[in-house]
Amino acid sequence: MTPAFQAFQQFGAALRPRQRGSFYHKSRESHKISTFWSHSWRGGHWRKLLTLVIFYNGTAAVSLGFLASLLVMLLFLFGLLPGLERPFGNLQVKWSCWSLCSGCIVTSLVTIFWRPQTEVFLDRICISQVGNLKGQAIFSLAGMLQKSDKLLILWDPTWTERLWCRFELAAFLQSKKAQNKTLIIRPIFLGPVSMVLFLAMFVAMLPGILVSHQSLGAIAIPIAPISLAGSYPCVSTLRKYFRDLDTMRQQLLSISFSTAHCSCCALGHVDLGVRRRHATARF
Repeated sequence: MTPAFQAFQQFGAALRPRQRGSFYHKSRESHKISTFWSHSWRGGHWRKLLTLVIFYNGTAAVSLGFLASLLVMLLFLFGLLPGLERPFGNLQVKWSCWSLCSGCIVTSLVTIFWRPQTEVFLDRICISQVGNLKGQAIFSLAGMLQKSDKLLILWDPTWTERLWCRFELAAFLQSKKAQNKTLIIRPIFLGPVSMVLFLAMFVAMLPGILVSHQSLGAIAIPIAPISLAGSYPCVSTLRKYFRDLDTMRQQLLSISFSTAHCSCCALGHVDLGVRRRHATARF
């Protein structure tokens, strides 16, 4: 198995289907797997990476961002940080922009640089691509799933079509009949949606703290068309997300091995003796 952050390195190189090189050195032997990642190699690499980053780093990022906002608010209240002079009736008061900006910056930095230590199984890292036991590693997947506490499905419309993905789901559920099992399904569109909404909310709130209330009316006219133009990709992203959720629901209700597809079958088994012959596995 491998710490989750190893899969995030080099912009998720281990999640790219065409990325060359071995990642086996990032894994280690273990008798227990915390989370088994099930994904389709035909799914979008960046969407899977963003979804995993949000899943593993999101809680820490939001928590630390909130604490940073609270800290700078206290510093401002005690007069240790300057404020913007704003009219409030007949008075001039100091207005703080520190909480929003510091919260956004800290949340963004933690999301990017946090190193989650959760031990996971990712086939590209935990199965050697150059050893002599790759076939045995593939035949041992059911045993690895039995040793896994959780199965995390990175769903996209191609996941339900892939034979190995269906096998992983069936093997996990079958091997855990007499045990507690945790099945987690995350559409890979969830990562981009979360980040788009986070940035959109920050940009929408920024003028409210940087521009005085008297000036907001004057800048409303040029800001309005910009906001409308920026809202279109946000709305399109949300619509795509909910369409994917509906597609996922329909596919999961009609899973059948008879309609599954496999890469080796699609290639006519021409590379069966080359790529299917070599591997050892660590988990």
